Amino acid sequence: MKKLSIIVLCAMFAAFMVSCGGDKGAKGNPFGKIPSIVKNLMDEGEKLKKDAENMKSLGDMAKLISKGAKLASQFKEDVEKAAPSVVGNELPTELAEGTTVITIAAPMAIEKVTPFNDFVTFTTKGKVALAEDFDLNAEANQGKKFINVKCTVLDKEGQPVEGYENKAVGNFDLAKLANENNVVVKGTEIEIDKDLKFSDKSWEKLSELSKIVLTCE
Repeated sequence: MKKLSIIVLCAMFAAFMVSCGGDKGAKGNPFGKIPSIVKNLMDEGEKLKKDAENMKSLGDMAKLISKGAKLASQFKEDVEKAAPSVVGNELPTELAEGTTVITIAAPMAIEKVTPFNDFVTFTTKGKVALAEDFDLNAEANQGKKFINVKCTVLDKEGQPVEGYENKAVGNFDLAKLANENNVVVKGTEIEIDKDLKFSDKSWEKLSELSKIVLTCE
């Protein structure tokens, strides 16, 4: 009995360690367990498609519809449970080579996780600042109204993720930010934001992103 008790306690401890492990998921993965939840949804969705091909009656259709609804409901519930542990996680954020007008004041980080029936959206936000004074009186800057900030998301191979290339994330409204001398001073910050949509086409690449690269024009 004593040996059995020790075995049982060890098994319980192992189970506890698994269940209480951090939601970071794989080392360095800021999305925690959510990519695996999305993968499970996609796998189950494929099974439903195959079942749909073999439907023989309205009864079969009703069962599939019910199963699909339960799957979507469970998916949302699982994501909502996992979301609090990833909110605040930072994403690797860098400036593109040659970008000198701005600096990164705060890297992109997960602010909100929103589950839908068949995908998840991660709302990410960060901050950038002017690296130097921007004088609107200077001849080269006259007529310029905005400094537009854009981002490109790179996958683990360092390649742009389709649909996330050179996307707008924010802008400096120069007229609003300028002081009485018509200068936007060095260090002036703006918030930038980008939604990352984990769908059937993008979730795998996005879940293994290597970094978000910022540029401006």
